[in-house]
Amino acid sequence: MKRIVNTLIYSTVFLIPLLFCKNLYNYYEIKFYFLSFTVLLILAFSVKMERQIVFKEARLSLLLGFFLCWILFTSLFCSPAKLISLKYFYQHLVSFIWFLILLNFCEPREKIKIIIYIWVFSSTLACFCGIGQYLLDGIPYSTFGNKNIFSAFIVLTLPVITALLFNKKNSVLWCWAVIIHLLALAATDSRGALLGGLMGFFLFLLLVISRRKIIMGLCLGVSFLLIIVSFQGSLLDVFISDIRFFIWQGTWEMIKSSPFLGVGGGLFFLRFSLFCPSDYYFQDVAVDATRHAHNEFLQIWAETGIVGLILFLSVVVFFLYQIMYRVKREENREIALLIKGIISGLVALLVHNLLSMNFRMPTSFIWFYLILGLVYGCYTKKEVIIPHKRAYWFIFLYFLLFYFLTFKPLLAQYYFRKGVTMRSEQKLKEAVSCYQKALKWDPSSVRVQYRLAFTLAALKDYEGAYQLYDQIIRIAPGYASIFHNIGIVSMRQRKFQEAVDYFKRGLALNPYDLLSRQALISAYTELRRQKEAKIEVQRFIVCQRFLQGVKKK
Repeated sequence: MKRIVNTLIYSTVFLIPLLFCKNLYNYYEIKFYFLSFTVLLILAFSVKMERQIVFKEARLSLLLGFFLCWILFTSLFCSPAKLISLKYFYQHLVSFIWFLILLNFCEPREKIKIIIYIWVFSSTLACFCGIGQYLLDGIPYSTFGNKNIFSAFIVLTLPVITALLFNKKNSVLWCWAVIIHLLALAATDSRGALLGGLMGFFLFLLLVISRRKIIMGLCLGVSFLLIIVSFQGSLLDVFISDIRFFIWQGTWEMIKSSPFLGVGGGLFFLRFSLFCPSDYYFQDVAVDATRHAHNEFLQIWAETGIVGLILFLSVVVFFLYQIMYRVKREENREIALLIKGIISGLVALLVHNLLSMNFRMPTSFIWFYLILGLVYGCYTKKEVIIPHKRAYWFIFLYFLLFYFLTFKPLLAQYYFRKGVTMRSEQKLKEAVSCYQKALKWDPSSVRVQYRLAFTLAALKDYEGAYQLYDQIIRIAPGYASIFHNIGIVSMRQRKFQEAVDYFKRGLALNPYDLLSRQALISAYTELRRQKEAKIEVQRFIVCQRFLQGVKKK
């Protein structure tokens, strides 16, 4: 039984950094689907072979349990889109069970070294993939879908490899691994990774070198110089011109609207456009459906309220305090170094999340829970046993969640990807069929609804498109582009007054939308309201000149 569980854990640690599936719309989501399936297998084998489920008792589990319960509470009672929030809860639930499984794993404690070797080997392969992409296409994202997510995994792994290097065994091998990771990190050109990587590396030096005052001064000086050089200009100018600055402004307004309970787990992308500053829209990469705050701590606060943020920070602080206290008394030097490397990697990941959103992607939050379970399990002995009758109920409930929140979304992603491919090939009817199948499996997907509505409008099924756009507006009333699209549909149905109302609602959210202003002028012209049309023409000219001036700057 233990051999089967160990094999599943080793396989998961090796495969998750490398897995991707081009047949899914978000091809990196396969990482989480694989983890949820692995957790189901481990639970099933535990009950089948031992007729019980055994977890270690840990105070950290209690804090994580409170955090999980709060996400569930906000999902059920505070969220306007409960199914989307339940998906967010389910991600943390699967990761929490993954944490509980790993608490039992490090017996004997030498198995932590095997996990780290597999982790580093898998990460090195991912780095080779990223370097190859950089040489061919100039964009290194490896299997992570985004170069910033890739860079986050690198800065998480680098201090661990440094710990292996300090152990003075196979030093040449680990030295090459460090070089490969640094090359991949340089290719990503990520500011968050630079900041996080420096913090992780210098924390590791502080933990392992006795002359701490000298090291601290050196670290601070080098960090300051590297950060200044990396920004290549005024720090204030860089931040104010960066789109993150506008996203943080909008996120803060969202927090102020519901500071204690939040807007609902996983709903940032539906609510942000109601709060973002209008200047956000003259950024080249601005979109209505901004999915992330580019600061994990702000996003947790916005979605789950101050209670959720306090619980999350309590987990992190409690874990770091407990492990730092115990690792000082660790007699095994090799294990102590590895744990210090893991802690430094975790801190690097958390610092990276001050400027990024990688906790919203599978690999980062899976590894966050892996680190908590793997390290805390080294110092936890007391066990909690779930007898077989309760264990069967536990697995049955998990299987139901797996079916509805893993299997069905997986099929929806497959049909969504197929629909997008059909749409790009101008096979509109086939695309509609695929989108409808995707919605059958996952009716909560706003992206699929949007794509289906757009395709139906292209097929002149205006009534079907109108109904779908109306559904989206109910849960995402801040999407300016939806009002533009539904206004165009109304115009094609010759409902010009309705079109005017929709264009005005969209422009109230995004006053820099030139396409909506053009369409509004056309609607006024059709209604023979020449005075209003002339006013809109003047506004269009002013807005166009303003945007041209911004782009020149």
